[in-house]
Amino acid sequence: MGGNGQKLNHVRMGCECDCMSEEHSLLELTSRSERGDREAQYLLGQRYYNGEGVDRDMGAAVSLISASAHAGYPEAQYTFGFFCSVSYTHLRAHET
Repeated sequence: MGGNGQKLNHVRMGCECDCMSEEHSLLELTSRSERGDREAQYLLGQRYYNGEGVDRDMGAAVSLISASAHAGYPEAQYTFGFFCSVSYTHLRAHET
């Protein structure tokens, strides 16, 4: 679940695939991600963010989605922008 109680949902961000399908098996996503596949990095990052088939790991999620965003994957750029805005808002709220 996301910080606001909702899962990040890449379907609403333009991906029309079923990320739990055989096409996007965890092993395949990991292999593709390690080879620099920006879509796989994004989808694997989503899985880590949501804890789908893996333990939830925000560090891995942000790292993978950041790599995908920097490689030019539009959905990852949107999501990474969301991460940055949430982090900035959180930091501003805790300034003394």
